[in-house]
Amino acid sequence: MRNLTMTESAESQNKIPGGREAGFTLLEIIMAIVIIAIVVPTFGVVFSGLKDSKAPESAVLVTFISLQQFEAIAGKTYADIPASGTYDCATFQATVTEIICDASYTYNWEVQNVAAGALDTPLVPPSTFKKVILTVTGPTGGYSISTTNSTIF
Repeated sequence: MRNLTMTESAESQNKIPGGREAGFTLLEIIMAIVIIAIVVPTFGVVFSGLKDSKAPESAVLVTFISLQQFEAIAGKTYADIPASGTYDCATFQATVTEIICDASYTYNWEVQNVAAGALDTPLVPPSTFKKVILTVTGPTGGYSISTTNSTIF
């Protein structure tokens, strides 16, 4: 058996089987830093949009509430709809009882008298049709999302 000197034993500990030395080269360390420098900002960009992820959900919910209000008045006739003017939810609900007012949303009902050939031009009464326009605005933190729907009676 051979006696190893102090330097031989230290050198043999740094070698892996096959004769190569263990450890990382400077090139491998630089490559790892470059890869990390590319990957970390990529994940930052991917997750940066999470703070605004409630906005699309809120927009869909506000649109759904608007359509739900129109479904509630779908069976109404020309005479059942209030006179032309602008109404909040409680005032419109006094005439059209099927309307549901949720306090966390703002409702703006607008009724216009229109003629058959000019549905976008308000007229003074009497007219052939009433156009009902509803704008629903919902809270979503620091800003609001609104949608507008209309129908003809």
